[in-house]
Amino acid sequence: EPVGEGALAVAFEQIKANWEQANSNALMLLRKRTMEELQSETGMQILAADLIADLDRTMFATAEPRVAKVVNVIWKDWLFQ
Repeated sequence: EPVGEGALAVAFEQIKANWEQANSNALMLLRKRTMEELQSETGMQILAADLIADLDRTMFATAEPRVAKVVNVIWKDWLFQ
């Protein structure tokens, strides 16, 4: 189903308005993980699910009607130090 221009504009405004909080929440989720969790497939799957739930709640849960939903995490770069 195509997304209307109005819904798209609302979704982008929600992202802009909630970006800093979402970024902070994501960092806290990462900090709570052990190295062992971050290096295991299961740990990464759990982290992805937690990130999806938190990002979705932080960015889009307050809009009525709901105009967007976070459904995936794309891992671009992964660096351990």
